[in-house]
Amino acid sequence: MLWVMTQNKKNIINVKEIRVRDYSTYTKIEGIVNKGFLCTWSRMLGTYPSKERAFEVLTDMHNAIEDNTKHAVTYSMPEN
Repeated sequence: MLWVMTQNKKNIINVKEIRVRDYSTYTKIEGIVNKGFLCTWSRMLGTYPSKERAFEVLTDMHNAIEDNTKHAVTYSMPEN
């Protein structure tokens, strides 16, 4: 179980999957909160100026999960 505090510090979300979405002017990290047969519900966890920075954050999240021995993991999205 992964609980993530969003970058704007307004939400703590239990996510099932995390993905990076690259746009022309920014890159965002989304957390998948639920999947249905025909649709997926996601929430934005944070935005970053480059795809490289977003993948650094994603790697940091992976390391936090890998290093944790508890059932639930918490992670706070960095500002930049």
